Amino acid sequence: MTFMHKLSRRLAMLKDRKAVVSTAALAVVGILACEKPLVLTDPPPDPVSRVVVSPKVYTLRQYEVADFVAVGLTSRGDTASLAVSWSVTSGGLTDTSTSNGRHYGRYHAGSDTGKVKVVATGHPGGVADTAVVTVTPAPVTSVMVTPTSASVLQGQTLQLTATIKDSAGNVLSGRAITWTSSNSGVATVTGTGLVTGVGAGSATGTATSEGQSGTATITVTAPPPPPPPPAAPGAVTDLAIAGVTDSSATLSFTEVSDGTGQPASYDIRFAAGTISWGSATSVTQGSCKTPVAGTSVGSRRTCTVLALSSSTAYGFQLVAYRGTLGADAVFGALSNTVSGTTAAGAPKPVASVTVSPTSASVTVGGTQQFTATLRDASGAVLTGRTVTWTSTALNVATVSAGGLVSALLAGTTTITATSEGKSGTATITVTALPPPPSGSWPNEPVGFSLIGDYGFGDVIPVTSDPIALGSSGWQAQWNPVGNGTLISDGGAAFSPSGVYQVKYPVGFVDGTAPSTVEHPLSTRTTELYWGFWWKPSNPFQSDASGVNKIAFIWTPSGNTDLLYFDLSPNPWRIRCMDDLYAGGGPDAGRRDEPNVNTTVITLGQWHRIEIYVNYSSGSNANGIVKWWVDGVLNGSYTNLKMVQDGGFNSVSFSPTYGGAGGDVKTETDYYWFDHTRLSKP
Repeated sequence: MTFMHKLSRRLAMLKDRKAVVSTAALAVVGILACEKPLVLTDPPPDPVSRVVVSPKVYTLRQYEVADFVAVGLTSRGDTASLAVSWSVTSGGLTDTSTSNGRHYGRYHAGSDTGKVKVVATGHPGGVADTAVVTVTPAPVTSVMVTPTSASVLQGQTLQLTATIKDSAGNVLSGRAITWTSSNSGVATVTGTGLVTGVGAGSATGTATSEGQSGTATITVTAPPPPPPPPAAPGAVTDLAIAGVTDSSATLSFTEVSDGTGQPASYDIRFAAGTISWGSATSVTQGSCKTPVAGTSVGSRRTCTVLALSSSTAYGFQLVAYRGTLGADAVFGALSNTVSGTTAAGAPKPVASVTVSPTSASVTVGGTQQFTATLRDASGAVLTGRTVTWTSTALNVATVSAGGLVSALLAGTTTITATSEGKSGTATITVTALPPPPSGSWPNEPVGFSLIGDYGFGDVIPVTSDPIALGSSGWQAQWNPVGNGTLISDGGAAFSPSGVYQVKYPVGFVDGTAPSTVEHPLSTRTTELYWGFWWKPSNPFQSDASGVNKIAFIWTPSGNTDLLYFDLSPNPWRIRCMDDLYAGGGPDAGRRDEPNVNTTVITLGQWHRIEIYVNYSSGSNANGIVKWWVDGVLNGSYTNLKMVQDGGFNSVSFSPTYGGAGGDVKTETDYYWFDHTRLSKP
């Protein structure tokens, strides 16, 4: 049964009991009048078993109130005496009063909507009961827009705010608001109340929520016209030359306004000869150095241009400006131009010599150009003075009269430029050439037998007749003036330090070799492998014909049946000349270019050359020649035809310069040979 029903029954029972107790009491009083007094005590109260809250469910709107009552009951359903505390999950609750075991509380709904728990907790014991309140949104009864009126410039924005309230004046949140403008040609308004002025005029901005509206009056005004820009800076019209020396010119002019009433700044330029503003140079030395700050509009200003050359005609011009050059400068018109010639003066002595670059690194055989800049005490560049160049280590690098350094040997040397007792220096480091490709003779056919392996360890004699080079099998065949020599080169590619050097002196006429060494083949062979290391000097002057011979392979038919290999420019490369005229094959008389790969020859660097040749058979043109440069196959031809005379009979290094066109060496050039190997089947 419900609490209220049971409560009403209990109240009725208490009333009946009161009547019975009264009757019985009279009898008890009579009996007890003659008896010893009897002491009566109440039984102990039952403990609280539960708390009941009423009503259990309630619905109200935001900010409304509702009353709740809580009663503590024993396990027999009797009203119990206890203290009660209230709590809610949202809103607020006031404990209003307590009467006859009943505890009253008033709930105050807040701005939150949804389910709210109202909890009554008994003390002691901690028993509790919960009622659920459903808070529903209060209806909107008014909308107020602030500001109620406002002005905004065309193109600017203004924020409007809408305040929504219920009938009790409580501010409501979370409600949908729509914004409209009565005239979008005057002002537009976004969904958040942001107004943008569009055109001059008046419009009404309206905020609407749940059928209620509020308005604001918006006045849009056109922006004021921008102020006129400042005038351009003035133009100087009286620029003049006040005086000259052998290295300076003094200018004078009347200062002008920068267009805002303040003194202008100036960019002053000069040029030797007739001045053209676009190509003229801004002054960098002297009191005319750009930028020149103004001092007083209308005053006469003088300044000096320094570091000019003597006896030289110069033109000068300036422009007034405001702001910062290279950023926001505003210029006036160009001034008049003036010209003057500096005084002759005495030649300025050299005060300093600067060598550039200050340091460099090149490989052996390379070159490096250095330049010397001479200046006087004022820093002006001097020209036409004599400069001498020296190297502290001539074995490492030499230097020409023009400052061109030629690297000879790995190491470091100081290059000095001297003029009129003043010097400047630079350091050059000469490094060894990169190591040659790996592998000794990678393209020597497998199974070939050694004919000779020679590292040029014997002195090359001066001779016009064959002289053996030790027991190597090689012989000096032609070296009449000693242009072929044995030198020591620790950077040799294969077997340092002995190197066969062939020198082409200045004045050497083409058509002959400076020196020749030869290896006769004691037993003729129709198949031959020949490898050697070779380096041309850098620079190297090519014969006009493009033929710079290196090595020859001979047959018994002599000058009418041979092969030779040469260095040819554009780009530098190795070719094979088929001089097998006696054989008469289809390739005879042709210079065979690289037809597989072209390895570009680096002057001043060691290169490994490998050659394989095979005689033709019978009357067939099936002879073979192949050559490799630094391990890369460059040429392969299989249509050679030789006279059937038993096979190759010698090889030689006979580096003939060109043919017989009368070309002459104008520089000293070199070929170097480090090591050579011959083998056959």
